[in-house]
Amino acid sequence: PTLAFRQVPLSQVVMAKGEEAGLKLGSLKRRGFLLLAQGQAEPALQLFEQALTEDRRDQEAFLGKARALLAMAEEEHAKGRLQAAERLRSAAVLAYPRIQEELDLRGEQ
Repeated sequence: PTLAFRQVPLSQVVMAKGEEAGLKLGSLKRRGFLLLAQGQAEPALQLFEQALTEDRRDQEAFLGKARALLAMAEEEHAKGRLQAAERLRSAAVLAYPRIQEELDLRGEQ
């Protein structure tokens, strides 16, 4: 037998309990990474922080937070604010320790 499929709007789909929260969390992170790609590190950081209030174990949100902090560190470094840049780099490593590997590859300490 063949199966027939038809497209329906998402608003008509029945979701299991908890799926709505997962969709919201995914949306926050997607918007955060999009803003980060557009060079808007501070608004991106806010979205990743909001995602982390939804799920404190979300490693992707921690990665986004770390990348946003690194982008902000680069902005501070470019302005000659070296201490501020170092604090932001340190905060990025605290948020997502594996980000240190990226820093090492770039030659940053």
